[in-house]
Amino acid sequence: SKDAIYFITVITGNRIHHFGRINDGVMQLNNFGNIVENQIFWLEKQYPYFELHNFVIMPNHIHLLFRIDHTKTQDESVKIKSVSSLMGALKTTTSKQIHLLENDAFKWHRSFHDHIVRSDLSYDRITHYITNNPKTKKQNMQIAKEKIKRIRFIRLEYFIIIDFVLQIHYLILDTLLYLYHGA
Repeated sequence: SKDAIYFITVITGNRIHHFGRINDGVMQLNNFGNIVENQIFWLEKQYPYFELHNFVIMPNHIHLLFRIDHTKTQDESVKIKSVSSLMGALKTTTSKQIHLLENDAFKWHRSFHDHIVRSDLSYDRITHYITNNPKTKKQNMQIAKEKIKRIRFIRLEYFIIIDFVLQIHYLILDTLLYLYHGA
């Protein structure tokens, strides 16, 4: 991997909530969430070039913000792992430990989303997003539910209007047919 700051999102398989829950805008980790948290810190200890900036563990995904910095290791024999390899190490070690706690159903989604942070503004926005993710999750869900309600209402209004137009259309046709065939 090249030296850069990376924003990573890793999702659980089928988006199943494995890591805890959000109460009043605060993420409360369960045992599986604690394992993920410990392994995120393990990455920083295991790989000296991995510099953790921020992270959040959500019920069914994690966000990480970190820098790969090859100058952090003086040993030239140390091979800098790719972001894919680092995420593979995180996923493998967490999965093994979670399975040991008899949660054989746990799995990660097979890939992850990565983004190289290219500006201070982007870095600040991502940091804010990560830090506030548990607080805004409920608000975002409420907004999404309201949008769905509005869409359903608009559809209902649309169908009511169409039904009304069709009724008028049939009324006009019936009237024309009546006039044509003999009043």
